[in-house]
Amino acid sequence: MRRLWGVLLVLSGLALAQSQPIDSLVRPQDRPGQLRYSLALRYAPLQTSGLGEEAERGIFAFTRVEHGLLLSGALELTLDATWKAFVGLSPEMVYFQTERRFAQELERLGGYELALGGLLGLEARLPGWGGLEPRVAIALGYPWALQYSLSLSLIRDPVVLVAQMSLNDALNERPTQLSFTLRTGFVANERISMQLAGELGLSLEPLILPSAGLRLKTTYTLEARSEQQLASLLSLQATGEQLRLGWGLDLGGILR
Repeated sequence: MRRLWGVLLVLSGLALAQSQPIDSLVRPQDRPGQLRYSLALRYAPLQTSGLGEEAERGIFAFTRVEHGLLLSGALELTLDATWKAFVGLSPEMVYFQTERRFAQELERLGGYELALGGLLGLEARLPGWGGLEPRVAIALGYPWALQYSLSLSLIRDPVVLVAQMSLNDALNERPTQLSFTLRTGFVANERISMQLAGELGLSLEPLILPSAGLRLKTTYTLEARSEQQLASLLSLQATGEQLRLGWGLDLGGILR
């Protein structure tokens, strides 16, 4: 009989534990002085083809294959309950091979192209509108441009929705870019979450085609206390009739 009561007590305890809800999804509360880091590695191949012309050898058909590798790092410092400062650096290397076919000649070219990008800015959290949390940011980017963004986020446990509008105003002759992003995230459990994002990019220059992108990101929490996370990324970018598939890895968390 004692064994029977013991078994019933254990079973009732397990049933009670199973009936307890998991922790609800809440917004992270960053403390002043908190420093976050993020590292990202991206790989995106691309193949293009078309026609060209040279004064001496005439018309040629070309095929160009690119292998783009982007490494980026960023730091984000929480100043107080409203303001954050952030800085980022993103060097990119592109290895390319080009084949040009003339009427009487075949020419192959190859080489590397290097580029450097950077960002320095401030973000402010505005008073909430019901369940929405608005944020605005302004940043100075390199190649030289001013970037402005407004984002709205909404939490409906276990789903997070984020809408963002950004304006990239180049400080040289490059065209001004406007982009709209919609992200939805789903928390599977305390370790794994997924995010799907769609983006539309428009140029204020009428001769430049709009672009659209789709990204799927899966994040695994390595250590919950310092929010160390490792994420894999799959992306698809379309500009006109050109499609570009990319892969990536992200690592981030709290430094202090």
